[in-house]
Amino acid sequence: MGKEIERKFLIWEDGKNYGTAAFRDWYAAMGGDTSRDIVQALRAYVLRDGVSLHQGYFPNIEGETVRELADLVGFKDKFKPTEARLRNKGEEQFYFTLKGPGGVQRDEFDPEIEKIVFARYWPGTQGSRVEKVRLARGYGEHTAEIDLYTDRDLIVIEVEVLTLEEAERLVPLGKDVTEDKAYKNRNLAR
Repeated sequence: MGKEIERKFLIWEDGKNYGTAAFRDWYAAMGGDTSRDIVQALRAYVLRDGVSLHQGYFPNIEGETVRELADLVGFKDKFKPTEARLRNKGEEQFYFTLKGPGGVQRDEFDPEIEKIVFARYWPGTQGSRVEKVRLARGYGEHTAEIDLYTDRDLIVIEVEVLTLEEAERLVPLGKDVTEDKAYKNRNLAR
Protein backbone atom coordinates (compact mmCIF):
# COMPACT_ATOMS: atom_id res chain seq x y z
CA MET A 1 0.00 0.00 0.00
CA GLY A 2 1.14 3.49 -0.69
CA LYS A 3 0.21 7.02 -1.44
CA GLU A 4 -0.41 8.10 -5.00
CA ILE A 5 0.67 11.70 -5.52
CA GLU A 6 0.10 12.94 -9.03
CA ARG A 7 -1.13 15.75 -11.21
CA LYS A 8 -3.21 15.24 -14.32
CA PHE A 9 -3.08 17.57 -17.31
CA LEU A 10 -5.62 17.74 -20.11
CA ILE A 11 -3.87 17.96 -23.50
CA TRP A 12 -6.71 17.35 -25.97
CA GLU A 13 -10.44 16.83 -25.80
CA ASP A 14 -13.12 16.75 -28.47
CA GLY A 15 -11.12 18.69 -31.04
CA LYS A 16 -9.67 21.28 -28.64
CA ASN A 17 -5.98 21.56 -27.82
CA TYR A 18 -5.14 22.39 -24.18
CA GLY A 19 -1.38 21.75 -24.43
CA THR A 20 0.83 24.50 -23.01
CA ALA A 21 4.10 25.92 -24.31
CA ALA A 22 5.79 23.67 -21.71
CA PHE A 23 4.10 20.67 -23.34
CA ARG A 24 5.29 21.66 -26.83
CA ASP A 25 8.86 22.22 -25.56
CA TRP A 26 8.86 18.88 -23.67
CA TYR A 27 7.47 17.01 -26.68
CA ALA A 28 10.04 18.58 -29.03
CA ALA A 29 12.86 17.71 -26.58
CA MET A 30 11.79 14.04 -26.79
CA GLY A 31 12.27 14.21 -30.54
CA GLY A 32 8.58 14.72 -31.25
CA ASP A 33 7.53 16.12 -34.60
CA THR A 34 6.27 19.67 -34.02
CA SER A 35 6.46 20.75 -37.66
CA ARG A 36 2.87 19.61 -38.30
CA ASP A 37 -0.18 19.23 -36.10
CA ILE A 38 1.38 18.29 -32.78
CA VAL A 39 -1.68 16.37 -31.55
CA GLN A 40 -1.78 14.17 -34.65
CA ALA A 41 1.95 13.54 -34.28
CA LEU A 42 1.47 12.73 -30.58
CA ARG A 43 -1.35 10.29 -31.39
CA ALA A 44 0.83 8.44 -33.91
CA TYR A 45 3.74 8.36 -31.44
CA VAL A 46 1.63 6.96 -28.57
CA LEU A 47 -0.13 4.40 -30.77
CA ARG A 48 3.20 3.22 -32.18
CA ASP A 49 5.18 2.96 -28.92
CA GLY A 50 2.59 2.77 -26.15
CA VAL A 51 1.02 -0.07 -24.19
CA SER A 52 -2.69 -0.87 -24.34
CA LEU A 53 -4.62 -0.55 -21.08
CA HIS A 54 -8.11 -1.82 -20.33
CA GLN A 55 -9.56 -0.69 -17.02
CA GLY A 56 -12.86 -1.80 -15.54
CA TYR A 57 -14.49 -0.39 -12.42
CA PHE A 58 -16.73 -2.22 -9.99
CA PRO A 59 -20.05 -0.41 -9.53
CA ASN A 60 -20.42 -1.42 -5.87
CA ILE A 61 -17.33 -0.81 -3.74
CA GLU A 62 -19.12 -2.47 -0.79
CA GLY A 63 -20.15 -5.52 -2.82
CA GLU A 64 -19.20 -9.14 -2.22
CA THR A 65 -17.01 -9.27 -5.35
CA VAL A 66 -14.76 -6.43 -4.17
CA ARG A 67 -14.53 -7.91 -0.64
CA GLU A 68 -13.62 -11.31 -2.11
CA LEU A 69 -10.89 -9.81 -4.31
CA ALA A 70 -9.58 -7.64 -1.45
CA ASP A 71 -9.24 -10.73 0.75
CA LEU A 72 -7.56 -12.64 -2.08
CA VAL A 73 -4.80 -10.01 -2.48
CA GLY A 74 -4.31 -9.42 1.26
CA PHE A 75 -5.96 -6.02 1.66
CA LYS A 76 -6.82 -5.80 5.35
CA ASP A 77 -8.68 -2.50 5.79
CA LYS A 78 -5.52 -0.45 5.31
CA PHE A 79 -7.75 2.50 4.30
CA LYS A 80 -11.39 3.07 3.25
CA PRO A 81 -11.49 2.57 -0.53
CA THR A 82 -13.81 4.65 -2.68
CA GLU A 83 -12.89 2.96 -5.96
CA ALA A 84 -12.05 -0.59 -7.06
CA ARG A 85 -10.77 -1.50 -10.51
CA LEU A 86 -9.21 -4.22 -12.61
CA ARG A 87 -6.51 -3.35 -15.14
CA ASN A 88 -5.03 -5.29 -18.02
CA LYS A 89 -1.72 -3.74 -19.08
CA GLY A 90 -0.65 -5.12 -22.43
CA GLU A 91 -1.26 -8.84 -22.63
CA GLU A 92 0.85 -9.94 -19.66
CA GLN A 93 0.13 -7.79 -16.61
CA PHE A 94 -3.06 -7.76 -14.57
CA TYR A 95 -3.88 -5.69 -11.47
CA PHE A 96 -6.59 -5.23 -8.87
CA THR A 97 -6.51 -1.68 -7.51
CA LEU A 98 -8.19 -0.02 -4.57
CA LYS A 99 -8.01 3.76 -4.22
CA GLY A 100 -9.09 6.10 -1.47
CA PRO A 101 -10.63 9.55 -1.79
CA GLY A 102 -8.60 12.55 -2.86
CA GLY A 103 -7.20 14.59 -5.69
CA VAL A 104 -3.46 15.24 -5.83
CA GLN A 105 -2.84 12.69 -3.06
CA ARG A 106 -4.73 9.53 -2.15
CA ASP A 107 -4.21 6.05 -0.77
CA GLU A 108 -3.61 3.30 -3.31
CA PHE A 109 -3.27 -0.49 -3.12
CA ASP A 110 -2.28 -1.93 -6.51
CA PRO A 111 -1.12 -5.58 -6.44
CA GLU A 112 -0.52 -7.63 -9.56
CA ILE A 113 -2.90 -10.59 -9.94
CA GLU A 114 -2.96 -13.72 -12.06
CA LYS A 115 -4.59 -13.65 -15.49
CA ILE A 116 -7.10 -16.30 -14.41
CA VAL A 117 -8.24 -14.10 -11.48
CA PHE A 118 -8.58 -11.12 -13.82
CA ALA A 119 -10.64 -13.18 -16.29
CA ARG A 120 -12.93 -14.44 -13.53
CA TYR A 121 -13.80 -10.97 -12.20
CA TRP A 122 -13.59 -8.84 -15.37
CA PRO A 123 -17.27 -9.42 -16.33
CA GLY A 124 -18.25 -7.63 -13.09
CA THR A 125 -16.96 -4.37 -14.59
CA GLN A 126 -19.21 -4.54 -17.68
CA GLY A 127 -20.55 -1.10 -18.56
CA SER A 128 -17.90 0.75 -16.54
CA ARG A 129 -14.68 0.58 -18.57
CA VAL A 130 -12.09 2.75 -20.29
CA GLU A 131 -9.65 1.82 -23.02
CA LYS A 132 -6.46 3.74 -23.64
CA VAL A 133 -2.90 3.48 -24.84
CA ARG A 134 -0.23 4.71 -22.42
CA LEU A 135 3.26 5.92 -23.23
CA ALA A 136 5.64 6.75 -20.39
CA ARG A 137 8.41 9.28 -20.99
CA GLY A 138 10.78 11.23 -18.75
CA TYR A 139 9.66 14.64 -17.56
CA GLY A 140 12.52 16.20 -15.63
CA GLU A 141 13.17 13.91 -12.66
CA HIS A 142 9.76 12.28 -13.08
CA THR A 143 7.83 10.13 -15.52
CA ALA A 144 4.97 11.55 -17.55
CA GLU A 145 2.35 9.02 -18.66
CA ILE A 146 0.58 10.08 -21.83
CA ASP A 147 -2.87 8.48 -21.97
CA LEU A 148 -4.54 8.39 -25.39
CA TYR A 149 -8.11 7.18 -24.90
CA THR A 150 -9.21 4.92 -27.73
CA ASP A 151 -12.88 4.98 -26.74
CA ARG A 152 -13.21 8.80 -26.96
CA ASP A 153 -11.37 11.91 -28.25
CA LEU A 154 -9.21 12.56 -25.18
CA ILE A 155 -5.51 12.81 -24.30
CA VAL A 156 -4.25 13.47 -20.76
CA ILE A 157 -0.85 13.31 -19.12
CA GLU A 158 -0.36 12.14 -15.55
CA VAL A 159 2.85 12.90 -13.65
CA GLU A 160 3.36 10.95 -10.44
CA VAL A 161 5.77 12.36 -7.84
CA LEU A 162 6.99 11.45 -4.37
CA THR A 163 5.88 14.51 -2.39
CA LEU A 164 3.20 17.18 -2.42
CA GLU A 165 5.94 19.80 -2.71
CA GLU A 166 7.14 18.21 -5.96
CA ALA A 167 3.55 18.15 -7.23
CA GLU A 168 3.23 21.89 -6.56
CA ARG A 169 6.44 22.61 -8.48
CA LEU A 170 5.41 20.76 -11.67
CA VAL A 171 5.09 23.04 -14.68
CA PRO A 172 1.67 22.28 -16.21
CA LEU A 173 1.78 20.50 -19.56
CA GLY A 174 -1.90 21.29 -20.19
CA LYS A 175 -5.01 22.34 -18.33
CA ASP A 176 -4.69 21.04 -14.77
CA VAL A 177 -7.64 18.69 -14.18
CA THR A 178 -6.22 16.94 -11.11
CA GLU A 179 -9.08 18.03 -8.87
CA ASP A 180 -11.78 17.82 -11.55
CA LYS A 181 -13.81 14.69 -10.80
CA ALA A 182 -15.01 14.53 -14.41
CA TYR A 183 -11.49 13.42 -15.44
CA LYS A 184 -11.15 10.63 -12.89
CA ASN A 185 -11.00 7.38 -14.87
CA ARG A 186 -13.78 5.99 -12.68
CA ASN A 187 -16.05 8.76 -13.91
CA LEU A 188 -14.87 8.46 -17.52
CA ALA A 189 -15.72 4.75 -17.53
CA ARG A 190 -18.76 3.75 -19.55
